[in-house]
Amino acid sequence: MTTQASSVATRKTSPVSVFQFQVYTRVTDPGVETDWLPKGKVGFTNVSGLGNSTESIEYKEGNDLYGDMVPGRSRPTGEVTLSRGLDLAGWLARWRSAILERTTLPGAYARCDVIIELYARQGVEGVAESIAGPELIQRWVIPKAWPKDYNVDDLDSRGGTEVTIQRATLACKGVPELLYPNPTV
Repeated sequence: MTTQASSVATRKTSPVSVFQFQVYTRVTDPGVETDWLPKGKVGFTNVSGLGNSTESIEYKEGNDLYGDMVPGRSRPTGEVTLSRGLDLAGWLARWRSAILERTTLPGAYARCDVIIELYARQGVEGVAESIAGPELIQRWVIPKAWPKDYNVDDLDSRGGTEVTIQRATLACKGVPELLYPNPTV
């Protein structure tokens, strides 16, 4: 019993590696044309801007000497940006084109949920990784997201070996929501 308790304590204090994550897309509005949307997992090299903050509003009542702070509106702490190598499928560019051309249903604007899952690289302790797979640590949902801008790195013909990176900055309805593992999502 003590070995199990010590392994749980170790797992709680051990940092999680940041490079074991997956990104999925999910259409939430019925009837939206989804030819631009990839099916299943999408590989990204970088995801930034996950988080949110809540305004604090000072509230003072009557002749109280000290005020109270109450929560106000919540908003993202930054813009969520997805980065990946430029590929021939070009779904990020097609998603952005669907926004520019407004070829979707009125009001839908080619929105979809973007789901980002962070996994522990080590997997579940005491269980072979081939059976259980890596352990899901956190899941973020970016609700009704759409690419507000799309950029490709500078092109350089001087014989470099770098990969061309494309970036999409997402706007969303609400704030990126942090959820802990839940098999129904």
